[in-house]
Amino acid sequence: MKKKLLMLLLMAYALSASNTFAQEKIKQQAKFDTAPEPERRKWEVGLDVFNLVGTFREENVNGIINNQGYIVVRRYSMNKINKSALEFKFGIFNSNTNIIDSFNNELNSKAHNYNFGLGYEFQKQEGRFMLFYGPRLTTAFAINSTTPKVVNYTSANSNYTVFQSKGMSFSAGAFLGARFFFNSHLSISVSSNINLSYGKSKANTKLFDSISNNFLQEGNSSRSDLEINGGFSMAQIGYHF
Repeated sequence: MKKKLLMLLLMAYALSASNTFAQEKIKQQAKFDTAPEPERRKWEVGLDVFNLVGTFREENVNGIINNQGYIVVRRYSMNKINKSALEFKFGIFNSNTNIIDSFNNELNSKAHNYNFGLGYEFQKQEGRFMLFYGPRLTTAFAINSTTPKVVNYTSANSNYTVFQSKGMSFSAGAFLGARFFFNSHLSISVSSNINLSYGKSKANTKLFDSISNNFLQEGNSSRSDLEINGGFSMAQIGYHF
């Protein structure tokens, strides 16, 4: 009799504990589901930390590559109810590369890229988390040049070239990302994109004698490209105000 009573008491305790645990879980889930959204601000200024940190300095087997790159994004919160925004994007990428080639010549290569983008962002938000997506148009202008340091030039044919190219590109595509709000002023987001791009560039190559530095000949070329590209695009820290 005592054993049966003990079993009944243990079963009653187990049911009670299980019920209490389930109620607490429901309360926690309800609290999470109804977590208030951070106050919606009118503007956001963002810094692309992925490009900024990842390309500052990179070691190369032939020398050192020093890069600087960042993207600033400003968004206007157009609709506080339906959650949407107009995106303005401005980016700069500069690189300065010094390498030693197989003839022990020191080569200096520079690249400058400026891009502008306009997009429309649809937003779905639950508490501090936001999913965003939309279309984007981008145009970019690029300048690239390679100039050897003649004092070190020891090429077998005793000639060196000075190269410069300029080009523009246009792209249309879409982006998808997620954003987490630490508070109403600070957020972090990651996004990816896919684009159809068309680019056109012109290049100029001048040939010089490495001993006398006399000009020998000049060549010009042009090319155009149509390509589809995509993938991870940025990790961004945003300040909202």
